[in-house]
Amino acid sequence: MPSRPTPPTRHRVALAALATLLLLAGCSGSGTGPSSGPTSVQVAAGNFQFAPYGTALATPPSVLVRDALGPLVDYPVAFTVSSGGGSVTGGNVRTNAQGIATVGSWTLGPAPGTNTLTATAGTKSAVFTATALAGPPTALVIQGGDNQSGVQGSATPVAPSVKAVDANNFGVAGVTVNWAATAGGGTALPASTLTGSNGVATLTTWVLGAGQNTLTASATGVASVNFSATGVPLVVTTLSKTAGDNLSGFAGNFSAVPPTVTVLNQFGQAASGVPITFQVTSGSGTLVTATATSDLTGVAKPQAWRYGPAGSQAVSATPPAGSVAAPVSFQGTATSVPASQFSIELRLNSGTTLTPAVQAAFDAAVARWSQVVVGALTPVTVSAGGLASQSFTFPGQSSPSLCTPAISGGDNITNVRIYVSVGPLDGVGKVLGAATPVWLRSTGNLPFVGCMIFDSADLTNLAANGTLNAVILHEMGHVLGIGTIWSDQGLLRDTVTNDPWFKGNSAGQAFFAASASPATFAGNVVPVENCVGLGSTCGPGTIYSHWRELTFGDELMTGYINALNPLSAITAASLRDLGYVVNDAVSDAYSLPIPPAFGPSAAFVRASGTALGEFRPAGPLGGRVDASGRVTEPIVR
Repeated sequence: MPSRPTPPTRHRVALAALATLLLLAGCSGSGTGPSSGPTSVQVAAGNFQFAPYGTALATPPSVLVRDALGPLVDYPVAFTVSSGGGSVTGGNVRTNAQGIATVGSWTLGPAPGTNTLTATAGTKSAVFTATALAGPPTALVIQGGDNQSGVQGSATPVAPSVKAVDANNFGVAGVTVNWAATAGGGTALPASTLTGSNGVATLTTWVLGAGQNTLTASATGVASVNFSATGVPLVVTTLSKTAGDNLSGFAGNFSAVPPTVTVLNQFGQAASGVPITFQVTSGSGTLVTATATSDLTGVAKPQAWRYGPAGSQAVSATPPAGSVAAPVSFQGTATSVPASQFSIELRLNSGTTLTPAVQAAFDAAVARWSQVVVGALTPVTVSAGGLASQSFTFPGQSSPSLCTPAISGGDNITNVRIYVSVGPLDGVGKVLGAATPVWLRSTGNLPFVGCMIFDSADLTNLAANGTLNAVILHEMGHVLGIGTIWSDQGLLRDTVTNDPWFKGNSAGQAFFAASASPATFAGNVVPVENCVGLGSTCGPGTIYSHWRELTFGDELMTGYINALNPLSAITAASLRDLGYVVNDAVSDAYSLPIPPAFGPSAAFVRASGTALGEFRPAGPLGGRVDASGRVTEPIVR
């Protein structure tokens, strides 16, 4: 039997193996010897850059080259232009001690557009993308829409367009082009447009005046260009009824939709700028702004139609003299207001008791809203699974406040039930509380359960200063949906602008009727609170959920309380727009204040209005319930 190796021999074998490993290591990842080749080529820097065409990029592209053991050192990399027609210097380089290879420079191609550069090491590669930009604009060039003819008061057949070009006639993107009708009395909309990626900007609408018309397109730093068009004399051939006919409503109430016509010219196109005269011909109703001018879509309507006494109602619409179109007549029926079938049921949450003054304020609010809303709502019988309790946490609270308790299966709710909580929150003058619908009917989105939570200290203070009744009435209006389900009904618009508004046909009519100069209001109707000009007193519980304080003043449903807080026909009619059956004739007398400039940012000096300090619950709260009493989807406030 052979003898076992002696220890020195084993040491010699181990040293030989170590030397082999070191040699192999020197041939791969961090060494300078031969390798089996890259396993990846990754972009290290210089991707997705922008520069004018024909110029070098600020950051030369670089890649990281690796094999299975790590970065490859001193490995050859080739950078080649793969699209765009550019060029490189130092395109054949070797990786440095960190495995990075960097091209000398990359100059973009001779035209705007996408350029690509490919870095290749062995069988692996990486692609860089850069965008070659046009130079600054040097001219505007007419592309289309010049030398046209059309009918006075209608848009041109072809929308005018221009191209912003640089010194080499390449289109320049992102240039603001201003449009103006400079002769002939036409209209250009919008006032400005941006050039697209091809450098072209197109005007949406050029409505012609009579005779020769000129449209001017201009941009900063370049000469303007003019378009010409001829406006053929308008002949109004068609006046068609498009809305507001054969409706019915309560005597003395605003119609759900004002009588509306569409005006067409001799070529069947919408005609703008045409004065249409509206006149009450039966029923002794009233119109606001009886002469209405058709808009760019040819639509004309009075700003409001309020029915007269019970019986037949009629309004005529007449085109101007010389028109071929015949007048049209709108019919309506005013009915007597029935006894109210609407009710609000109040329930006190556990631990809540009301002082006689507070109880009286709640009772008065229930009675008042039941005068305004007269139609019964569809009853809801809760399904066997019941409805879960709902709570939310006020700022500074360590535990949530109960909004509504669990509602048992089989419970029947006829119209609206409101759960009330009163207790200490944060003292006088801070957070007043919250009022919100919780459970909505799936059909129509109208509430059947809501809650009102108040700081007891604030209610005591309100009772002392005489505003308690107005505050309770205001908050109960929120439970019915004023400011709280506007979005659910698709009636809250433009909250990303400084001119949010409530898009309700009935409330809009009441708004114009409440103004001494209805035709002069330039903003969207009905204006909703945007907090502009109100400072720190206007918070998240106020914005987008009230009428605009600087336009409405002391009206009940602004976010501010005053000595007088009338429940106006605007607020009453807004409930009709939400889907309630409403008698707006029982609303309080109210006129909009007359500020120096009546418009979207109009303001007046408020008479010591005090912010209500309402809290707006956030997150999931309640949900929609179908005809079987089952929850169909949650509601996120």
